[in-house]
Amino acid sequence: LDVLGTSTRFACHQGSAIFFVAFLTMAEEERAQKLASLTEKRKAAPSAGAEDIKERNRKALEKRKAAAASLKDQDKDRPLPAGWRRVESRSRPGEFVYENIYTEERQAWFPDSPAEKPLPAGWRKVESRTYPGEFVYENIVSGDRQAWRPDEEPPVAPAAAQTKAAASVKNIICKARVLYDYTAENKDEEIDLSEGDIVAVEYKAANGWWVGINLRTEKNGIFPGTYVEEIN
Repeated sequence: LDVLGTSTRFACHQGSAIFFVAFLTMAEEERAQKLASLTEKRKAAPSAGAEDIKERNRKALEKRKAAAASLKDQDKDRPLPAGWRRVESRSRPGEFVYENIYTEERQAWFPDSPAEKPLPAGWRKVESRTYPGEFVYENIVSGDRQAWRPDEEPPVAPAAAQTKAAASVKNIICKARVLYDYTAENKDEEIDLSEGDIVAVEYKAANGWWVGINLRTEKNGIFPGTYVEEIN
């Protein structure tokens, strides 16, 4: 009986294995047929040649140019905000841009607000150190900055301030004009520089760092020599 039971179970397992192999074979054949059919469809479909692609790209470009020209024609008839005028581009004769009549700054897009008037004397517009890409307004006398547009001149520092600062330096080897803004990373040793500042230089180290006093801020310390140029 045990032998008979074992034989029966073996036969059942063998039959299941044969059925499973047959199922896999059918699935593989079906997949092969679908792949062959897809390949035939792709062969039958017309293929876009290089010339067809170029032609489609050309038409798309013409459509974009036409849309841009139409928009410019519409802008031509729109009244400009105060302080702007429409002028011919310097770099692309025949095309037009929009110019701020106060500052003569130009832009290609139609202005959506009145033109900014020149800043009061003593101020300049500079890029924010904290938020690159955004701009703030800097007092060129004190170096103080603010986010809002100033509407009046900053207080003028006494003329004697620079004289006093220069007198406090004992060993001036030259003076230098600042070419680029520099923000001190170590406030205990370095000094801030703003473009246009005059620095009384006391020492030039071989590593490129100089020592001196900023005549505007009256601060003494080290700064990168590559940020300035000697003026005497």
